[in-house]
Amino acid sequence: STQSTWERRSHGHKFYFRAAVRIVRGYLEIFDALEKGDDLHAKVIGKKKDEANPADETQKASKGKSKGKARVKDSDDEDEEDTEARAAAKAQEYNMHVATEDPLGAADRFVDSLQRFHPGLAETHILASELYLRQKKPLLVLKCLTAGFKIDPTSDALKNVRGRLEEQVKSAELPQALKAAVTSQLLKLAV
Repeated sequence: STQSTWERRSHGHKFYFRAAVRIVRGYLEIFDALEKGDDLHAKVIGKKKDEANPADETQKASKGKSKGKARVKDSDDEDEEDTEARAAAKAQEYNMHVATEDPLGAADRFVDSLQRFHPGLAETHILASELYLRQKKPLLVLKCLTAGFKIDPTSDALKNVRGRLEEQVKSAELPQALKAAVTSQLLKLAV
């Protein structure tokens, strides 16, 4: 009971919601990149290096103006070593998350939590429908779309997922009864 109270309070918090949304989006991006055959690691590490260089140069320049030349040289060496150590630690942490063999399974845990603790937010149902669409689970996508449209009938993101589900159902090899049921329910949803 204590754990469930703690879980309710922490998972129901807006900061948890924001973090979980980012995590799920990240896992969906990883899955999409793996499907396309992209080297996601090289893209992200390359971006971080490009983003980090201008800031490092600005910091070094400002430090150089305030300190003597001999001290600047020593601090620059220490800064480079510290920056390299932090970059290596971040790369190791990043590899742990990107190297997951099942990004959709990892995202599923967070989506379950969002659905349990934030069912009244359209973003929860959008993310869940995106996940289930990638997992090729049309009934779960339909359930999330229905809940999402009840909350926000004008959501462009939900309409986008609805269109993609229609395409998936038409092109997938599903039992005819399932196709008919999903198609009839999609027609009832907001267009």
